[in-house]
Amino acid sequence: MSEMVVSTAYLSPGTAAAAPVARAKAIQRLQAGDTIFRLLTLFSAVLVLALLGGAIVSLMVGAAPAFQAFGGASSLNRAGTR
Repeated sequence: MSEMVVSTAYLSPGTAAAAPVARAKAIQRLQAGDTIFRLLTLFSAVLVLALLGGAIVSLMVGAAPAFQAFGGASSLNRAGTR
């Protein structure tokens, strides 16, 4: 509240009525920026998850021949390494 009193204290009586309109336009602009930022953040998060999923799939496809040749549990069996 004190910010509004301070900001309108130096205005002439004719411009005091325009302050709420200018404030409403500024808030509307900020809300549009917030929406754009939220959508860009959401897109970036989905993109990161898609890239991580692609990396996992790529690793699984690359490891498939080893799993077929040695079996899936060979990486857990330490007896064959010595």
